[in-house]
Amino acid sequence: MLLPGPPIAKSKKSFRLSELLLSDQFAKRADHSALPRTRNLPTQHTPFILAHSSEILAMQFTIIEKDALDSVDWKDLINLSWSQEVSSVRDWAQYIHAFPTNVTEVSSIDLIITRFNLVIKWCVSSVLLCGTSEERAQCITKFVHIATHSHRSLRNFATTAQITIALLSSDLSRLSTTWSKVAQAEKDALRSLETLVSPMRNFAVLRAEMESAAAELSDDEVLTGKGVIPFLGVYTRDLALNAQKPAFITPAGRVSTDGSHEKLVNFERHRTTASIVKGVLRLLDASSRYAIKADAEILTKCLWLAALADNEIAELSKGLEK
Repeated sequence: MLLPGPPIAKSKKSFRLSELLLSDQFAKRADHSALPRTRNLPTQHTPFILAHSSEILAMQFTIIEKDALDSVDWKDLINLSWSQEVSSVRDWAQYIHAFPTNVTEVSSIDLIITRFNLVIKWCVSSVLLCGTSEERAQCITKFVHIATHSHRSLRNFATTAQITIALLSSDLSRLSTTWSKVAQAEKDALRSLETLVSPMRNFAVLRAEMESAAAELSDDEVLTGKGVIPFLGVYTRDLALNAQKPAFITPAGRVSTDGSHEKLVNFERHRTTASIVKGVLRLLDASSRYAIKADAEILTKCLWLAALADNEIAELSKGLEK
């Protein structure tokens, strides 16, 4: 999951709330989002994704990710203005309805982190709540197709990472009967996605592809409404680690006139921060270029997601294919 880093300062700016993600207009139609919540597990549930085109679904998820990134301010990145608490939100409608009145206490990056983690849990929940191993295999296949469209056609690395992380989770990977019914082509595609989002060498493969996609975005592609959605967690982690470097350094042998050791500003830390933020701003600019037509019905379903609680996920996962 995307883990937030420790903040060093809290931004006091007014947060420009995302009109799409927080819209009451969509909230009124969110009744479909709630998954069954019962302690008498397992509970059967047919995922809505099975009723729609994988390509259209990927496009709606891209619209949502773009809208969230549109709210990111460079000051949030500089100040590390996000919570160090791992979000436990399991229902987007409840999260938005409980949104604090004082929006100055809300970070756009918190919104993105919360959404990222919820989508992962929703993917896992959707698979586990299918009634049979055949339906679970069908759901996994659908998610692979959505992730593939997100990656190849839309260059939406956030949705790609969310789905891939979910499908590779221990809660799903232990379902051997289900996976035996997934076609080899989809398993191969998932393996490629696993390589893409691998954290090895600090997400080297993912970084290279995201940054090259943004750098190579042509004028023609911009004119036709194409863009790039980054996996922001790669860069918030960079910023959090860089912030742990000392703000001041004491060079060896440097002593002030009063005999105390002279402290110098650690300009390398500030240069690194500036470099990271500059790279993120390039990616955010690329994410703003999309021009995708929304499908109101499907967009609403993709927006108002809900997931099972962690203990329910674990219970279902361990009990399905004993």
